[in-house]
Amino acid sequence: MTLLLRLTLILMLGVAAWNPAIPWSKGPVDLFVVLDDSYSMSGKLDEKLWRKIRQQVRELPGRSRFALIRYGADSALEIPPISTDDPLLDELLGLNSPPRREPLNRSATNLEQALLFTARLIEPHRASTLLIVHDDQQTAGDAAPVTATLKQQRLRLLQMSLAPAQTPPDAWIQSVKAPYLTDHAQNIPVAVTVNGNRDMDIELDIIVNDRLQHKRSLHLTQNKSMPVQYVIGGCPDDRCLIKVQLHAAADSVRQNNSRSVAVTIKKPESLLFIGRTDRLSPFAATLSSSKIMVDAIVPDLCSTSADRLRSYAAVILDDIAVDMMPENCWLALDKAVRNFGLGLIVLGGSHSFAAGSYRHSTLENLLPVTAEASKQQLATTLLFLVDKSGSMDSEDNGSSRIALARQAIIDSMSAQSQLDDFGLISFDTVPHMHIPIRHYDDPAAEIRQAYNVKAKGGTRLTPALNFALQELDKAHADQRMLILVTDGFLDDQDLASFERRIADKKIAVVTLAIGNEVSTRNLLRLSKLNGGKLLHVDKIAELPLLMRKELDQRRNPLVTGPVAVKQKAPLPFMDTELAWPDLSAYMVTKAKPDSTVYLSSVQGDPLLAMHYAGIGKVVALPAGLEQWADNWLRWREWSFFVRSLVQWVSMSRHQSQLTFQVVKSAGKIELLTDVITPAQVWQTTESAHITINYPNGQTNTQALTVLAPGRYVTSLPSDQKGLYSMAIRIGEVNGMIDFFNDAIEEYVPTMPNDRPLSRLIPHANGIDITANTQLIPIRPWLLVGALILYLILILITINFPFNRVPQTLKNLKKTLSPNPVRK
Repeated sequence: MTLLLRLTLILMLGVAAWNPAIPWSKGPVDLFVVLDDSYSMSGKLDEKLWRKIRQQVRELPGRSRFALIRYGADSALEIPPISTDDPLLDELLGLNSPPRREPLNRSATNLEQALLFTARLIEPHRASTLLIVHDDQQTAGDAAPVTATLKQQRLRLLQMSLAPAQTPPDAWIQSVKAPYLTDHAQNIPVAVTVNGNRDMDIELDIIVNDRLQHKRSLHLTQNKSMPVQYVIGGCPDDRCLIKVQLHAAADSVRQNNSRSVAVTIKKPESLLFIGRTDRLSPFAATLSSSKIMVDAIVPDLCSTSADRLRSYAAVILDDIAVDMMPENCWLALDKAVRNFGLGLIVLGGSHSFAAGSYRHSTLENLLPVTAEASKQQLATTLLFLVDKSGSMDSEDNGSSRIALARQAIIDSMSAQSQLDDFGLISFDTVPHMHIPIRHYDDPAAEIRQAYNVKAKGGTRLTPALNFALQELDKAHADQRMLILVTDGFLDDQDLASFERRIADKKIAVVTLAIGNEVSTRNLLRLSKLNGGKLLHVDKIAELPLLMRKELDQRRNPLVTGPVAVKQKAPLPFMDTELAWPDLSAYMVTKAKPDSTVYLSSVQGDPLLAMHYAGIGKVVALPAGLEQWADNWLRWREWSFFVRSLVQWVSMSRHQSQLTFQVVKSAGKIELLTDVITPAQVWQTTESAHITINYPNGQTNTQALTVLAPGRYVTSLPSDQKGLYSMAIRIGEVNGMIDFFNDAIEEYVPTMPNDRPLSRLIPHANGIDITANTQLIPIRPWLLVGALILYLILILITINFPFNRVPQTLKNLKKTLSPNPVRK
């Protein structure tokens, strides 16, 4: 008996150590489908394959789980482990193709990383099967060591290969190499490497900026790389896009027959000068006489293409108002400066800054200054008196006069001082108060909420003017202004009374008379008082611009001189001991916190300020360099100052200080940049940024990482096909580089591999994926049983009387029970 128990104990311990699977059992299984979704799998993941996977999932035992991992250069958890009993899984499986909601870099295949990613999702106590769907292509990593490790951990690995049984004939372009940056007059060397898996005849076309330049016939030898050299003549554009196209009659894979490379061309320094007339200003004339190429245009000829603007080293705006160029021109300029590093110089004058309605404009966002005074201004009360009679409804072209008047007030108030009070009254035959005069934190929001009227009724200006003047009498601001918008007229009998009241209260009346039929004689008399003004609005669409421009000019006055120029910081290109000539006037501006003010007035207003907008350097001179700078034109340093200022702002001056190297690996592009200073020593600043313009039009700015003195690096994903334009600013040095990502590595055959995935892992065809090959949890029961059996053997060995066990337990219970309470 004892011997039998001992043998049984040994058998139970042995089975527990072995812990075999029970062949007839089907416990819950975690099925992880690891799906190659790189570019080379396009067209292979069809509905039939997905239906087959769905069927396997639906046959999983109860309490099983399913997860879907898509992979390319990286991995994406498309469906996290979810119970097969969850209704959400049925919804996901009901799709005609695998869900692709998560972003994935499809430009490479890294199964090694995907398996490591999946391994982190596996719970050790659960049975797990990994089904890998692939095309036997690995362009990054090595999955063999990882698969071996996973097998050692008793995980079940299966694979479904979508690679063709026989390799079809294929010829491909292995690489195309050319310099990243070259001078416009230099020839461009191009090195092309082609290969093929068969002996075949091919043709190579070299296409430069969409123009065919070379055609060559070649004969490929099977699996033998063939180098081909070309020389491209000087490229006339600012970018040279070289495309190599392969043609072969027997070729079966077309996706790897084309590669492109971009070469950035360093052109001679060329400037774009935009002035109000087609004559050259003294500034532009000085540049031209210094052999600097200058293209002078009027605002009407502005470019709406940032790519065209980036071909210039810098743009100079000479006394240009915002309304002189359409908004899409300003947006193109903004993009060219911020994203491409274009230099910008803005010269002041009587049509610029406050007078040019720069406040809150796209242009002002670029500038190192704002069109407002740096010191506290006098408070102003603005009262808008707006005609809402029936004649203010709509014009023949459908434009609503009342709606445009409302928009004009919103635009005007958005640029006013924080100290200003304002109110709004409308009128037809009687006045209507909409917004009482006081300070509002958000005037535009107040107008949108309180002023929504329809044009109707007659027109009586006299009671409306009387009511408006009564309201202005209550205001105690330093300056009071009445802005009248009407297409009506003022009676002669009321004129004298209004003239006295307006003159006595020192109220400035700005009248916007709408339409050609309006009688303006009496309105003009009122508007002449106290520096007011009457503006004819012939085209109703011009109303918002006219109103805002007039108010902007009044808010930031012109300072007249002579104006002494004070140097606040040394200009990098000028002697610090210079005596700067006086100016005769300048527009009042306020320096932004991130700007550097080099020259200022004695009052502290900026006269020459600079900052960076994105990658580009922007300089503002609120006094300009023409009518208010007569003394500068006769200054002996004038020519040197003009040339040096332009060179300081221009990007092309620094391009020779940069050396680029692009390293493309699976899933990312790495840009290495070497930088030297003008003194020919390595740059050491940590202020380094890059703006990346992606092929899809998106833009991203990020910091560069310092590897060593003079060497900087950044990484960006390579999942987008097409042209990447990258603008770099490191300290005072900036430059451009273009890189074309053809993203065809997935279609270029990898070198022969002795360990293809299809040989490492069993194929899933004919195998029951649902079978539970993980250890069935019988070991705990075997160990508990072995322990009980072991205790029984001990008791037998010491001759324990088993027949007394019941009585012994009864006595033990009596001993442990508490004594009864005695009464």
